[in-house]
Amino acid sequence: MAGKPAITKAEILDVAYARAQQDGLGGLSIRSVARECGVAVGTLYNYFPDKASLVSAIVLRFWGLVSKSCEGNFVSGESALDCCRALFTKLKALLSGFQINWLREISMLDVQTLELIREEKVVRLDDIYEVIERALFNDPRIDSGVFEHLDSRRMARVIWRSLFDSLRSDIEVFDDFLEVLSLALYGPSDL
Repeated sequence: MAGKPAITKAEILDVAYARAQQDGLGGLSIRSVARECGVAVGTLYNYFPDKASLVSAIVLRFWGLVSKSCEGNFVSGESALDCCRALFTKLKALLSGFQINWLREISMLDVQTLELIREEKVVRLDDIYEVIERALFNDPRIDSGVFEHLDSRRMARVIWRSLFDSLRSDIEVFDDFLEVLSLALYGPSDL
């Protein structure tokens, strides 16, 4: 009868995620993770066949945390802009645990790793877009006629992209973007 494994996949991922937060994905190695887990390198390969698989699991955990931080982000009666600011603040707080620019590093992953995460990332991003869209539709100050001229999903993607790029570049221009968005959604009286 086989005993309990010396370590679980989730435990390995916990260690690898923490290591990536400290050293970045580029500084991550199978050997260092195995050493920190107290297991042989071969044990890690039982769970993650190569470094790309381990890195993709780390990145997907990150996207899962981002998606989870969006849940309940919209408060009824709150403006869409307040919802977007709250989302920005939550993501910034999530990123504060990383010693390096995590978003920039993710954007520079190799093709193999990007392919491994592509499908799940699309699902996570759709969740985020849905939260932003819901905030747009439920903002009582936005005239519903606006969405006859603007595709709400496309607008949600633009908002997310602006938020993401602002955090990735270390230049916070998201507030400037929100001022322009406010003008487009509410008119000049709220500036």
